[in-house]
Amino acid sequence: MRPAISYSPCLRLGLLAACLLGLSACQGGGAYFPIGLFNTGNPKDLRSIKKAGFNAVQTYSRDPAQLKALAKAADKAGVKLLAHPQELSASTVPVRGWPMAAWYLVDEPDVNGMSPSELCYLAGKVKAWAPRIPGAFVVGAGAKARDYAACGDILMVDWYPVPHMPLESAGENVRLTVEAAGDKPVWAVLQAMNWKDYAQRDPKKPRVGRFPTYGEIRFMTYHSIIAGAKGVWYFSYAKPGGATLAQSPEEWLAVTAMAKELAALRPIFEGGTPAYLPFPPNPDGPLAKAWRYHGRDYVIIANPKPKAMQLVPEALLAMHWRPLFETRRYQKELLKKVGEGFYLPPYRVLVFESRLSWRSSRPKTWP
Repeated sequence: MRPAISYSPCLRLGLLAACLLGLSACQGGGAYFPIGLFNTGNPKDLRSIKKAGFNAVQTYSRDPAQLKALAKAADKAGVKLLAHPQELSASTVPVRGWPMAAWYLVDEPDVNGMSPSELCYLAGKVKAWAPRIPGAFVVGAGAKARDYAACGDILMVDWYPVPHMPLESAGENVRLTVEAAGDKPVWAVLQAMNWKDYAQRDPKKPRVGRFPTYGEIRFMTYHSIIAGAKGVWYFSYAKPGGATLAQSPEEWLAVTAMAKELAALRPIFEGGTPAYLPFPPNPDGPLAKAWRYHGRDYVIIANPKPKAMQLVPEALLAMHWRPLFETRRYQKELLKKVGEGFYLPPYRVLVFESRLSWRSSRPKTWP
């Protein structure tokens, strides 16, 4: 069931402006926040992908002619492209003016046996060829990110835990990558695939796999953003055998509902400023992150505990906060009441928007 979505007036106007102008609404010159879809290849699909809420696509194609067609279609659709540069740099196809999110330098160097020195050499070679476009690569585990952190401009990490690993491990790998990356942005690549569609590394083990639910995708997404991700991608649009995610209606709906939610928040992620949380730090409470944007505060909270509920800070229960993207207006109706407290269920996420106020959001009672 698709969740009902409610937007503040600024976000509604922002989405309208984005549709009309192809720009980030009310952005104010902030950094680019990709909402991306991995493994696309047909230029004809890009318009519908853009309509579904995405602003970036990745392709594994290395053919210069195919990449030229994709770049042209991406430009018309208003999405940016993440693509391998190696064959392009050796061809006569001009890339000036292409709508590039970044060059996709290599996939999982830690898994495929590529040394940090080899990756840094490749990144430098590509930078010399196309200096204005950042170079990105994806590691297969956040624990390995530090080995490669000196290479390229953007670090990415992919981690697909459903159903065989803890759901919170996706965000944890993002956190490790962010710690390793320093000042470089980190993009999360999250699971939108079924492991049963792919060959299993150890055929002797029981076959596992399923597509993540909307709730699982939502938790992984916001957990990654709280952990410091500056962009979110989903793997994969293409499926083995030639089908696409769009041909599986329930799966496509789960991913695109999340993409549209992120598209509504994208102006905040790009143009907002980090804000203090409106409640004291609590290591036993939900994970949380806050932004201030155009006179409003925005707070995301997420419960990473698989079996335990977490107490929601009383400050977020006040009437000047309202939950976004929910079917109910009042936050207490979305929580579990135990005694005098209201609790966030396992793997649940809430996104809050404050009333308009031009006063500073910095609290006076804690740093």
